[in-house]
Amino acid sequence: MGGVGDLYHHFLEAVDQAAISSAAWRGLGEKDKADEAAVEAMRR
Repeated sequence: MGGVGDLYHHFLEAVDQAAISSAAWRGLGEKDKADEAAVEAMRR
């Protein structure tokens, strides 16, 4: 059985994709759109 360390790469990939997806909304004053983009990216 794997430990928490096994999840590290999955977590990092999800966070990276969330940051990339929400970056398009940076500086536009669209906090909700940025959040939606990040959440959708992490769900994939």
